[in-house]
Amino acid sequence: MKKANDDSISEYKGIYQAAVINLQDSSLTKNSISIQDDFYFSSFHPINDYSLQTIYYELPRLTNINSDEWISPDIFKALMFEHNDYHPLQLYNIDSFLSETKTSIYLTKSLADDTESLANSVETYLEGLHDIQKKMDPSKSTIPLYSDIFESMKESMYQQDLQSHKEGLIVVASFINRPPNLGGIARTCEIFGVKALVIANLDYIKDKEFQCLSVSAERWINILQVKPHELQKYLFEKKNAGWSLIGAEQTANSINLLQTKFEKKTILVLGNEKDGIPANFIPLFDTCVEIPQVGVIRSLNVHVTAAICIWQYASQHTLRQFSQV
Repeated sequence: MKKANDDSISEYKGIYQAAVINLQDSSLTKNSISIQDDFYFSSFHPINDYSLQTIYYELPRLTNINSDEWISPDIFKALMFEHNDYHPLQLYNIDSFLSETKTSIYLTKSLADDTESLANSVETYLEGLHDIQKKMDPSKSTIPLYSDIFESMKESMYQQDLQSHKEGLIVVASFINRPPNLGGIARTCEIFGVKALVIANLDYIKDKEFQCLSVSAERWINILQVKPHELQKYLFEKKNAGWSLIGAEQTANSINLLQTKFEKKTILVLGNEKDGIPANFIPLFDTCVEIPQVGVIRSLNVHVTAAICIWQYASQHTLRQFSQV
């Protein structure tokens, strides 16, 4: 056994000598003591700190992740997180040790050096570019216009009574029964500031296929339930209140969408994926619009139709302020 150890030392002589030298280094003890000050060794307790506060707030903060990624435990509380003493995962930590801990000096120094190097590299690279892709978050934009729009959206999120809206676009999708189409329409509605989306059943928004396409849009827009058999009454009431009713349907008298001038108070009614808008609804509309096309396929998917019509309305009203910037 001893011979085997001697052979191993001989074979890895360089590594062995390096290990011995490091163990004799006077700074090793100092570094070991400094490492003990790191939050992972000094404050973090894997059992006591097993909480949403640690996972979503403290660890991102202590590891220098961008503050935009920190999620306060108060958010979970606002979402009706149910406290359960018998469940291992809690909302808050049982003590404040982790909250009072600062980021490791080693991590801070390393990130500072890396950030400076990265910034210099990016600046050099971007000098030769004229345009780059960006993802816009209106809530964090430094452009006053975007910030104002986002604040207006937040204020309107909680307005459930549509009668209080003096103008805007309401999209009626009560005839649509496929969750992916509804999810895509909801996403388009949120992006272009639609006042409300009307669907046949609010249970659709819980469907995973809906949520996959909506990417959380249902949280930021007004969604109402009006079943198909209730829709005529709903449209009559809106028409009497001064709303213009537009049907997205190919009819003998439908108007080219590009030639359509939308009223500020407009309700856009979409048809079923297969059968379109029922014939008995056509007389209710002020007009029907159709999208011009040059191909041989008869019609577009209803989600695409909705997006094009919503964009056309937004370009005439909601987005006009952008052309004035």
